Amino acid sequence: MSDTNLIQIKVNKEFRAKLEDIASEYDLPVSSFIKVVIGDFIRNKRTNILTENGFSKKEEQRILDSINITNKDIKNKKVNIINTKDFISSLND
Repeated sequence: MSDTNLIQIKVNKEFRAKLEDIASEYDLPVSSFIKVVIGDFIRNKRTNILTENGFSKKEEQRILDSINITNKDIKNKKVNIINTKDFISSLND
């Protein structure tokens, strides 16, 4: 008898198709790709899950917070915004 155990998950067709596409980029069947990803997670005790924008949740939140602060500063006129032409002109003065 084998020392391996079977783990099954149910996913929709779209998820399966995306997973197959990603696995094929690494020339791996889906099951092997999943083993690699889970194995990496077990070894490192963390994973690098990214948002749809390609950032970690922490990085994305930091960027969004920065944007919100900048927008507030613009609204409260704490930031002076000039266009490129005016900026270059100010350098020549």
